Amino acid sequence: MSYRVLLQNKAEFEAKICGMHANIAQAVREHNRQEDRDPHFFDALVENIVSMLHKNVDKKLSVGVMVSSPFANYHSDADFDTNDVIVNLLIDNIDIDSKMMTFIRKNASVDSSENSPIWSALYRYDCTK
Repeated sequence: MSYRVLLQNKAEFEAKICGMHANIAQAVREHNRQEDRDPHFFDALVENIVSMLHKNVDKKLSVGVMVSSPFANYHSDADFDTNDVIVNLLIDNIDIDSKMMTFIRKNASVDSSENSPIWSALYRYDCTK
């Protein structure tokens, strides 16, 4: 499912977009250039995001992550019906303007307000480490 579908249903979510840490876009581009791609590459990025949010915000958060470009989905484990938080790493293939889009479900048991710790935890977070 593409991020466009999520945006069409945005009424259910509070959303913010920020610049992505440059290391993420570079790592995804490098991965996509390889002929023998690591099948667990995206799993590691997802695990880093989920682990960081569980450690720094709330262990009970249901988190989904998508990695995509404007023209392709590379990975998605997001569940638009159940995830409290969905992170879309939107990769610009020509390295101009990659973005991290974060969505917090409005009726979730977590804070989706402007002061939510989720926003600050994810802001330009480098999930490649």
